[in-house]
Amino acid sequence: MTRIIFVGATGTDSGKTYVTVMLLHQLQDQGYRVRAVKPVISGFDPDDIGPSDSGLLLAAMGRDVTLANITTISPWRYRPILPPHLAAQQQGQPIIVDQVVDFCQEHAGQELDFLLVEGVGGIMTPLNYRATTLDLMVR
Repeated sequence: MTRIIFVGATGTDSGKTYVTVMLLHQLQDQGYRVRAVKPVISGFDPDDIGPSDSGLLLAAMGRDVTLANITTISPWRYRPILPPHLAAQQQGQPIIVDQVVDFCQEHAGQELDFLLVEGVGGIMTPLNYRATTLDLMVR
């Protein structure tokens, strides 16, 4: 059974990606089968994917940092540097929390020991007008 670790924090630029990358390395070094996902990302520049949170996670997993691979771990990508609910609204691509939960559960259903789920913003960051990152964590 896959154990899920949700990496959340108080806000943006607080070290979520750093912690997720370190956990990836530690668990891989111990022989565990581990994968990380960051389902929702705002401030994503498709022309500069290497230093993005998703790009750093792919590199830590030893996967090629390509837009196609980023799509597999971060399907809800928004260019505006805004809270995700506003970025999603601006792009006309709302975040439906049930779909994000399903996405995470599909990854957890793969033959893994650990799935690391990196949140977006802080745990009270709105994903839409009814749900926050905390709601995603609970589910």
